[in-house]
Amino acid sequence: MVKYDPSVSPKLVLIGHSMGGLLAKSLAVDSRSKLWDAAFRVPPTEFRAVEETRKIFEDALILKPWPSVGLMIFMGTPQHGSERADGCWVD
Repeated sequence: MVKYDPSVSPKLVLIGHSMGGLLAKSLAVDSRSKLWDAAFRVPPTEFRAVEETRKIFEDALILKPWPSVGLMIFMGTPQHGSERADGCWVD
């Protein structure tokens, strides 16, 4: 859980319910290259695309915490996934 940071100004308090909590959490995590590596076999610097397109992919897959987030509150957020979703995949 992200702790309250009094040095952040303005102080944003995010309240997320269910899937909204997972989306809010994406504003406070540092994914490094984990998501990128799961999607591509080359690092961002070697991704052959128009610069604007590469930047869109990089921004979507390499998450960095927003410094203006001071506190996050999760309500019914499936932080560790959902047992029900485990049976939804079709081969």
